Amino acid sequence: MLTPTGGVALDRFQRTLLLIGVVILLVGEHSAEAGFFGNWKSTSDEERKEKPPLRCDLYLANSTIPGAGIGIFSTISKQPGDSIGNGDKAIPLVDAYWHNGFAENFFNPTADYVWDGVSMGMRLELFDVNDISAFWPGIDAMVNSHAGLQNLEKATPMYDPAGVHRARHHSAGSSSPYDAAREGSGKVIREIPAGAELFKSYGDNWFLQRTWLGQIPLSENYQRALELAGNIYAGCEEYKCSAEDMYNELFLPFQKIWDSRTLNAYHDFSWKEMEQALDWEDIGVLLQANATRSVEYLQTHGRCLDHIVHKRSTIDGAG
Repeated sequence: MLTPTGGVALDRFQRTLLLIGVVILLVGEHSAEAGFFGNWKSTSDEERKEKPPLRCDLYLANSTIPGAGIGIFSTISKQPGDSIGNGDKAIPLVDAYWHNGFAENFFNPTADYVWDGVSMGMRLELFDVNDISAFWPGIDAMVNSHAGLQNLEKATPMYDPAGVHRARHHSAGSSSPYDAAREGSGKVIREIPAGAELFKSYGDNWFLQRTWLGQIPLSENYQRALELAGNIYAGCEEYKCSAEDMYNELFLPFQKIWDSRTLNAYHDFSWKEMEQALDWEDIGVLLQANATRSVEYLQTHGRCLDHIVHKRSTIDGAG
């Protein structure tokens, strides 16, 4: 309120608030220099730098696939049978087409990031036809796919209501009961060198339905390309011709004029490299180098995916 002289008079409550504010400011200045009340020490920039960084196994960084956006990388080598990641909650999306009048084209922000719900063990109780997609945020939503370098198998979530009673707890329905798989985000099915990008199979239909992506080789195309290279080698062994000349003068020129998924599987590999792939019976040995980043690059330019793990809440009935 105004005083007779035009000043402002503060009531007791306002004076108390002002006093508290001044104390907080003074304590803040004091604690920044000498520690809170002289006992608690603040952490300086130098002390932060001296602390060793937390170990991080998985990083987000620019994908090695051109135009694929962000990818997931492992900074430690993995062998077949190892597990990757901590897993995530899988969220069922039910009857998306029914809710949109069965329209073929409707805005669906999760369209490129969902898995088939039935293959994840999700079904409706009352109907034989199940329009269920599984949105699995985390590694399973972000991981890219490379048909020649699939190194993770598809994980399947576990049904775990986490102690939530559907009729008794107020949190019922607020979280998905489809929990992380026992193997985390998937088992390794192919050796993963340190710095390699992780890949899961999207299934051939994912690419076949997206014609604008072009003639990207599928799994069978990589296998067929290896078989054709083997036929060149065997044929020239029998008829005493140069397999390298046959490859350079027949296969590679066709690659430039015929947009074929199988021919595209040869990329720009030389015949010497194809011989290496034949020895290993795996064309992926030629693809791995371009799908791997240095650990230093990932630590500098990537973002750590570890250290945040979802578990059952300590609050009963909270999921």
